[in-house]
Amino acid sequence: MMIVKMTNMVLSALISGPCVVKNDFDVVCNFCIAVMTALAKSWDVTYGTANVVLFVILMPLIIVLFFVAALLKRKNMLAKICFYLGIVITIAIIVSLMIAFADTILTVKD
Repeated sequence: MMIVKMTNMVLSALISGPCVVKNDFDVVCNFCIAVMTALAKSWDVTYGTANVVLFVILMPLIIVLFFVAALLKRKNMLAKICFYLGIVITIAIIVSLMIAFADTILTVKD
């Protein structure tokens, strides 16, 4: 019975359109969606593709790179390569998100 209620809620949310702001969490969620949409536009891909690239490919890659660097404790060249590659990817993500964040802020103010 609970699954039927949850399914009905999800379907009604999909049919009803965009989320109506009800509390502070919805404001943050809608803003994050706007930033991800701007990021997708700046990367010239769809919203779903931007999410997959960011959260399914790049973030786990960064975690693995830093994990390998921590395991090897910077004693050899592979550890240094993993560490600095993780830093470069992290900086690239931060710069992309800052640009998308700025585009979102400018769009909201217009």
